[in-house]
Amino acid sequence: MITRNYRNIITVGCLSWIVAFILMVTLTYPLALILGYLSPSLILVGSYGWILAFKQKNGHCPNPISKYLRMHKGKNLFEQSITNFNASFKFAEYIWVVCFLFWSVAIVGGGTIMKNTKEFASIKTKVENDSELLEEVGTIKYFGLLFGRGFEKGVVDVNFQIIGEVANVDARAFIKDGVVTEIKYKYAR
Repeated sequence: MITRNYRNIITVGCLSWIVAFILMVTLTYPLALILGYLSPSLILVGSYGWILAFKQKNGHCPNPISKYLRMHKGKNLFEQSITNFNASFKFAEYIWVVCFLFWSVAIVGGGTIMKNTKEFASIKTKVENDSELLEEVGTIKYFGLLFGRGFEKGVVDVNFQIIGEVANVDARAFIKDGVVTEIKYKYAR
């Protein structure tokens, strides 16, 4: 079954990632997290089905390196560039699948890894003890999508979402030398 429906599985995986990303941006949880964690799995299962279907059809697994070398055998640099240009259209489907797989794994995996750091633990403690925030959002259920940037010279800039019982909030925390210096909240009205 997986070898017949691999394109459908990959398509559903890519579309679920797009929907999950839109839901994360609009602070629509928990469906965003469910789709976000489901999409890399679907893309991987679909890719596995594609490899199995390729092997059943051709008798061997796909080998992009030998395919690339065969495409360029005996050609000059100009002919190689034309071949690369044409191949980019021919293999666009596979290139996009790899891109979606990378993006979904990077966002889900990176956020999961980052949530297990001591810096995020200090952010979480500070957020959970902020009485003004708790008045706005109610009890904090969980933390949503997490982006980190600016990891230089002991300064960290982290963007994340706080999902509460009453409301959801975008937050941005600044950490210097392992200490949370400031947290800014952007309330969704």
